[in-house]
Amino acid sequence: MACPEVARLAPTLSTGFGSGTVGGSTPVESLHVLGCAGSSYAGRAGPPCSSYLVEMGGRALLLDCGYGSLDALSALVNSRACALDAVILTHSHADHAGDLFALLERGDLWRGAPLVVAQRETIDHVGYRVGSGASTYVEARDGGCVTVGDVALRFSSTDHQVATVAVAVSAGATRLVYSSDTGPRWRPPPAHVGASLAIVECTLFRRRDRDSPYHLDGSEAAALLRYLSPARALVTHVPPGESVSARVEIVGRWSKSAETEAAVAGLRIDLVP
Repeated sequence: MACPEVARLAPTLSTGFGSGTVGGSTPVESLHVLGCAGSSYAGRAGPPCSSYLVEMGGRALLLDCGYGSLDALSALVNSRACALDAVILTHSHADHAGDLFALLERGDLWRGAPLVVAQRETIDHVGYRVGSGASTYVEARDGGCVTVGDVALRFSSTDHQVATVAVAVSAGATRLVYSSDTGPRWRPPPAHVGASLAIVECTLFRRRDRDSPYHLDGSEAAALLRYLSPARALVTHVPPGESVSARVEIVGRWSKSAETEAAVAGLRIDLVP
C-alpha cells in the first residue's frame, strides 16, 4: 500500500546519503541503539533514554530522542560521516523526547532542514512551534503513513497515558517495528506483523496491582511478540538498576524460532529482509 504523503514530501527532501554505504554504493541497513533506559529515568546524569538510529533505504532516521541520546548520536554520525534525515517522536515523555530542542539546533547532524514527524498532540505537549524556524513538521496519524525518500513510516496508536504511536519502518523487503510505550491493550495492525526486527518495551518485570497499566511486563511483552512474529526481537525500556537479562529470559520463552536479546546502548544490528 503506497503512502499518500509521497508526492508532497518527496520534493522537500534531499536524496544523498553520507557515507553510510558498503563499498561506496550499497546502502547499509542497520539499527543503532543510542539509548534504551526506561521511564524511571531520574535525571540527565543517568543512562541514555530511548533513541534508535535506523539506516534504511538510503536514509538515516531517528526513532525518539530521549535525554542523553544526543551525545551518542553526535559521536555516531561524526564517526560514520552520515547525516540525519528525520526524527520520529512517538510521544512527548522526556525519556523519549527530552533532547528534541538540542537536536534541532545541531545543524551539523542534519542533511538538510530538520524534519520532525510526530502526532499533533505530541508537538503541543513538548512545546514545539509547528512551522517556525528552519525545521519542518509532518503529522503522524493513527493508521496513517509518511514517507521519507523510499522509506515508509506506518503508525498505530498504542495503549499509553499520553498520545503515543508505534511505528513500522520499511524500505523494500526490510521492515522494523518499534512499539514505543504501550500497555497490553494495544492491537497492532497487519503492517506491524512479520518484521525483520521488533523493538518491544518491557518496563515491568512481573505486574503488581500498583503497577502502571500503560506499560508491559514480561509475559505481556511475550504475548505481543507472539502476535508480531518478527524474525528477531529486542527487549527495551527497562528502568535503570533493574535486570534486563531477567526480562529477556521471560520474553524469550515466547518462541525459540526468533532471536530475542536486550537492547543496550551501543548495540548495532544489521537489518536483513
